[in-house]
Amino acid sequence: MAIDFFLIYRLLLTGLSLYNVVRVARSLAQYKTMYDRVPGWLRRFIVDRSRELFGRAAYLHRRDVAINLALLAVLVTLTIASWLV
Repeated sequence: MAIDFFLIYRLLLTGLSLYNVVRVARSLAQYKTMYDRVPGWLRRFIVDRSRELFGRAAYLHRRDVAINLALLAVLVTLTIASWLV
């Protein structure tokens, strides 16, 4: 019986991805209670400043963002295709 290293790699990669998704969800749930206690005016200020900062950066580097999003789409497509093969 031959060892299928590609299958092991895919399983490890999928497991690691799922583990990180669960960690992020758990962190969001943990910090949501603290975020809810922040006054509304401060929350709006933080959201507006973040939107301005990231919006300006995304506009200045829109070509790089587009390339990275396209590469991410290709990676996701190839990963799905590898599971279907």
